[in-house]
Amino acid sequence: MFTTIVIFLPMYVSAILAAFLAVELVDRYQWVKSLLLAFLIACTFLYAGHAIYFSYYTNLIPVSDTIYSFCNLAVYPLYFIYVVNLTEKRPHHYYYWLSLLPAVICSLAMGCCYVLMDSAECSRFIEDYLYNNDSSELSGTALYAVWVHVVSKILFGVQIIPILVFGMKKINRYNKNVRSYYADTDTRLLVHIKVLYIIFFVTSTVSFVSNIIGRHSFLDSPDMVAIPSVLFSMLIFTLAYVGIKRDFTADDMEQEMAADPELPVEPVVRKAANSSKDLCRRIEQVMKDEKMFLRNDLKISDLSLRLGSNRNYIYNAINVEMGVSFSDYINRQRIDYAVAMMREHPDMPVNEVYLKTGFSSSSSFYRNFRLYMGCTPKEYVEKAKF
Repeated sequence: MFTTIVIFLPMYVSAILAAFLAVELVDRYQWVKSLLLAFLIACTFLYAGHAIYFSYYTNLIPVSDTIYSFCNLAVYPLYFIYVVNLTEKRPHHYYYWLSLLPAVICSLAMGCCYVLMDSAECSRFIEDYLYNNDSSELSGTALYAVWVHVVSKILFGVQIIPILVFGMKKINRYNKNVRSYYADTDTRLLVHIKVLYIIFFVTSTVSFVSNIIGRHSFLDSPDMVAIPSVLFSMLIFTLAYVGIKRDFTADDMEQEMAADPELPVEPVVRKAANSSKDLCRRIEQVMKDEKMFLRNDLKISDLSLRLGSNRNYIYNAINVEMGVSFSDYINRQRIDYAVAMMREHPDMPVNEVYLKTGFSSSSSFYRNFRLYMGCTPKEYVEKAKF
């Protein structure tokens, strides 16, 4: 009973989460989340194939193995496409979908092999190769089916590195853009998804090794099946939970930027009024005099409007001349102000301090305080002994 539950666990987790997300999309459709749904559906069929194999439902294997051949090569590209649509504004690069082509070809090839094999040949293929990893007695179509499996294993390993590298580049570029436009980035950055993306592809290495060893090696070891089943169930649940909770994408940022008024600078005064050093001086002056950093959800466009300058000039002044992102610059100003407030009013509760410094949440305040001061606000007060 325990073994059966463990074997079917990843399939059940994927199916339940896919159903939950499908219901949410019926009420409020989002293209990005529909891609996450496609990923969860692929995971459901992938682990259904595993469950059928380990449960010895041999009569279902011709169908399940054909679908498994697709899903095994499709889950990582599907999650990559999901990440692309999170990090790019209205991506129309249809070539991303070409990453699913190997999955389609291998699945069709596997399906054709099963159709062309007669029942006796099919039984021999399943018994000899799938369950005993022995192809010495196979010939004809059954041998072609073996080669499809071998090619699938190779392609599975080949796709891991490029998908990981390109996905990380897109996440890092997106996070950089967010930090350059918003002061409050907590709900906009892809921090959790970045970590999960790395974990996801670390586990893919384990999957690749398991593919090379062969599923048949785990048939007589339920405990060895239990560990990856539980780990993948937890990973899929976390990936889905984070994705379902996330609503902000690069497309939303683009829409906000488009909605913000942008002041062009007259050509005659552009060079004088918008030199990086001059802008740095004006930015620091307005922060000192008006304390703009205390505004909730401050954006770089707010600063550009206040200074009557083009947003790109402000961006260059802060990122290039000062060497920090907009969010880092503003949050450093906020922490300095919080420290001055704590020195002036040592009895003020920390929660009251954070509310007066422009941070969107206490977690953001604590995180930035530790980043810039090297300790928590409470530890700082205790060490300072005002």
